Amino acid sequence: MPVVIAEANSFGVPVVTSDVGGIPTVVNHGVNGAMFSSQSFAGQASDFIFSAMNDTGTYRRLAEGALGQHEDRLNWNVAGRKVKELLKDHCG
Repeated sequence: MPVVIAEANSFGVPVVTSDVGGIPTVVNHGVNGAMFSSQSFAGQASDFIFSAMNDTGTYRRLAEGALGQHEDRLNWNVAGRKVKELLKDHCG
């Protein structure tokens, strides 16, 4: 996973990306950003960005969602706790 997504979300910055690699597990479309097919990325992403930047409510919802995703699951403390739980469950 590109750490830059978590870093952007930690500042309340929504992410606009394509659906490659592990990104679909990190970006929830409409929650902490937007994700589009790599084949149609340019057109769809630019439309999304234009729309979000021209609607304060939409941008605020995305920014709050980005920060919320960071606090709930996209940070090292949460990752460390999850690894600890998995090791405890599987290794005794």
